[in-house]
Amino acid sequence: MYDSMSTGLACARSDLDLAVRGLPLSNSTDVSAHFEKLKEGLQADSLITHVHPISTARVPLIKLVNFSNRQSIDLTKVNPKATSKPLNVNLTFEVLGSYDIHYGLQCIDYVQNLCTQQHHLKSIVIVLKKLLSTHRLNIPYEGGINSYSLTLLVSAFIGMGAEMENVGMRLMEILRYYGTIFNEREAAVMSNCLVAVKNPTNRLFVSDSFRPGLNLAASANKFNEVKELFKSLYNSLKDIVENWNTSNYKGKLLEAMTYSKNL
Repeated sequence: MYDSMSTGLACARSDLDLAVRGLPLSNSTDVSAHFEKLKEGLQADSLITHVHPISTARVPLIKLVNFSNRQSIDLTKVNPKATSKPLNVNLTFEVLGSYDIHYGLQCIDYVQNLCTQQHHLKSIVIVLKKLLSTHRLNIPYEGGINSYSLTLLVSAFIGMGAEMENVGMRLMEILRYYGTIFNEREAAVMSNCLVAVKNPTNRLFVSDSFRPGLNLAASANKFNEVKELFKSLYNSLKDIVENWNTSNYKGKLLEAMTYSKNL
């Protein structure tokens, strides 16, 4: 398991990412053969109501949706109370000589350390993940931004500023920066730092210290939509803060809080 549930950044509707390890897979042909066998076996399982293979993803995976009984597999260590909701699972394979799965495990430790070091990182990332999820901007193979890249964006911003006790104000700063100031042509996140760059591709670039040259956000073609969403939420929150004394705005905030509990 190498996902947000392992890092502690999972939302109520987060997928569970699993890797099949230990098979003698050395190339794409081996992966394709086992990919088909696993797909057929899963489709025959009565506990699974939907199987959706995605062979076009950077790492081919199979999405499983809606287990009829979540307790049929041992998830008690992940979330023992969440037994009544459907579970989305992403399955992929480890290829011999591939760094992907090992890299994923390294990232888990890295994110856990960041959450320990940076106050508010966990809270803010979870809020933003919920926000992106409601607008389907968190799905990488649909052009959204992946959870790890989002975490590094937030962490890089927190790292360059002074410590703040107010998590709400920190959230607003992040929304303002990435929604109204950040320019992919002039800035990137590298090794958890915001750095000045000249990027003619006009694409978001995010990398970490494990794979410095790899753009973790290469598939985020909808990042402009993410920026617009952040800008819109920032303006709404700014409007509420500036007009807090009116009951009308207090009512709007209460509505927003009620809505967020259902995400």
